[in-house]
Amino acid sequence: MSKKKNELDTRNYGDDVLDYIDLFDKHGNLVHAAKPPVPPVPKKSVAGDGRRRRSSPKRFPVKLVGNTSWIGGPDQDIILRVPIKRAILRSDSEIVVDCNCDTNQYAVSLKSKDGLHFDGEFTGRNGTNAWTVQVRATLYSNSSGYLLFGSWVEEDGDYVWCAEIWPTERFPDEKR
Repeated sequence: MSKKKNELDTRNYGDDVLDYIDLFDKHGNLVHAAKPPVPPVPKKSVAGDGRRRRSSPKRFPVKLVGNTSWIGGPDQDIILRVPIKRAILRSDSEIVVDCNCDTNQYAVSLKSKDGLHFDGEFTGRNGTNAWTVQVRATLYSNSSGYLLFGSWVEEDGDYVWCAEIWPTERFPDEKR
């Protein structure tokens, strides 16, 4: 069941936005709120002389790509699947996301004390105009990637947003 823009209950975006996002991975498993999965620790390697060498595990940063969507605001915007060409999970307590929508550029920076609930800000830009907005989100994860789901207030309007992001070896604009 999908809702049209004028059918949205603006008093409760949290329930309505679930109609616009996919909370399941490609195998049909529901994503769960949990601390982000940590990349596996590499196995110890054996040196030529038979001694075991410890290789330090590279857990962070994790390069991510995906898309973001949001609804709300004074005009009851519905913006779906804006590409995220660059996001970085710097640690289990910090994530940054950059995306462009039309002429607007967004750089979201979020920090967490528990690895689940994130608070931060983004700087919106439209030409020479720039503004800072406080934003919050909960990080959900499964074996396929992550879902940030949260809200912000801007221009006297409440917004609900989500970002579906997954690990990548390289960013689309990154050279070898």
